[in-house]
Amino acid sequence: KTDLFANFKNLQPGCTRSQTIRLANNSDLNIKMSLQAEAAKQNKYSKKNLELIRKLLTSYAKIEILENNKVLYHGTVDGNLMKKDISLGEFKPGAGKNLIVKLSLSEEMDNEYQELFGKVKWVFSASQASSDSSSGQNGNGDRGHNDDENNGDDGNNGGSGNKSGNG
Repeated sequence: KTDLFANFKNLQPGCTRSQTIRLANNSDLNIKMSLQAEAAKQNKYSKKNLELIRKLLTSYAKIEILENNKVLYHGTVDGNLMKKDISLGEFKPGAGKNLIVKLSLSEEMDNEYQELFGKVKWVFSASQASSDSSSGQNGNGDRGHNDDENNGDDGNNGGSGNKSGNG
């Protein structure tokens, strides 16, 4: 596992950090890539702390994903990113692009969030582009599953970790 969001550790309320992710097509085929986030199994916490993590992911942690200053997604960690794939475009063999992911934590967070980690699974998918004659693996392409941790805090923790997939 590779932590693509190493810069997202130890965030404080009101803090915003950015991380660049490089996506590349290392295959011999034209591919389409997409990103989706899924709920992940949380660490063992009390019922109260699990509710705080839910609130962190639904209210306090916001992400923005950009490609060349074009916003691909902006919202809460569990928002539309969880509900549908975000197209990352088509990639010719050997081609790649950089995405910038920004994570912001609300200034409204308090000490209750200290030491909590909220996990989100990031899924990068690659499928063969329609311009090629054969279909992707099992018709669905390759899916790279990546666990992302968002943790909020009053001053010492907070952030997010992740891994990327190459098509």
